[in-house]
Amino acid sequence: MKWLFEEHSSNSLFTIRKNDDSFKGQGILKSSTVNTIAYNFSEVQTVTIDEVAYTFPKDTVLPLMANQHFVFERPDDIIAWQFNR
Repeated sequence: MKWLFEEHSSNSLFTIRKNDDSFKGQGILKSSTVNTIAYNFSEVQTVTIDEVAYTFPKDTVLPLMANQHFVFERPDDIIAWQFNR
């Protein structure tokens, strides 16, 4: 599920994602970069950030910057808030 809020006058956006199996961050490869706050509400999983694997524990928040490329082992177990301003 994805909810998108846009403010056209300032070109701002805010997105909430939950149960989105396609969720990942492309960093500077994406034309419009956004910052991300990810919350793992399920079991421990692996998140790969800029080609380095990390353990992402249950009930943990992870801030990710707009220039980071990231992939979650189970993206559908993540709630994410994304924003550009």
